[in-house]
Amino acid sequence: MYLCYIDESGNTGNNLKDVHQPYLVLTALLVPPENIKDIENDIRTLGYSYFGAESRNTDFEFHGDDIYNARGKYFKQLPLERRIKIFDALVDITIRHEAIKIGYVSIEKGYFYSKYENKYHIQQTAFHLLIERIEERLKSSNSHCLLIADEQDELEQRLIDDLDHFKQHGTTFGYKKIEVERIIDSVHFVQSKNNYLMQLTDVLCYVIRRGKESNRKLLEEYEKSTSKEKFSDWLNKCGHKGHKYFQEKYSQLTFTKIKFYKNFPR
Repeated sequence: MYLCYIDESGNTGNNLKDVHQPYLVLTALLVPPENIKDIENDIRTLGYSYFGAESRNTDFEFHGDDIYNARGKYFKQLPLERRIKIFDALVDITIRHEAIKIGYVSIEKGYFYSKYENKYHIQQTAFHLLIERIEERLKSSNSHCLLIADEQDELEQRLIDDLDHFKQHGTTFGYKKIEVERIIDSVHFVQSKNNYLMQLTDVLCYVIRRGKESNRKLLEEYEKSTSKEKFSDWLNKCGHKGHKYFQEKYSQLTFTKIKFYKNFPR
């Protein structure tokens, strides 16, 4: 049995042609209930080590975009070096807890716009594809899960209705129908500021999206450079420091924690 925490990164609403955020990523964090307390304690301790008693305030939370871009009253006071260390610590917590399993769906928004404009909702499509991947993972391990998602007022009822439809009729978007039998109950929406595991999911989803975008940008820069060096050698000498960081963190998660994924269209 797992609790499955779901969050997204790269949501630009109806603007699917935003060149600065080409991917929508929906991430699932699967955690056995008996491991949640220890993970919560590690995240709580991390918050206290950086912010002291302020980390107990009702409006405090770890949020990937706020951490990296120094947004909000808690993170804007920290230099980039310390904010990067927070990312490192949250990824390390994830890796240290072996029971955590990660999955994600990534949709290239430009492709989706060109092929499915006005036909499908991109966030519902990402949810559809993620449910399929979760169901396949649960079947392979003979497990079940309960879904917990970050609040998003405009889509909550749609996703609840979609999951109910999948459980009755199976999924229908892809070439292969998948019966949804191992996801129990409905989708339960929570405020991320009240849930440490949801905050962790948010940060990891941000890292995955930025890692994919960074890898894409680095490859584009390498091809434009007409360098005769191997990509790895060029990367060490010329790669943008921020892009290299997220590429490395994404690779670290890929080798240790990411157990299922779907890149759409590829």
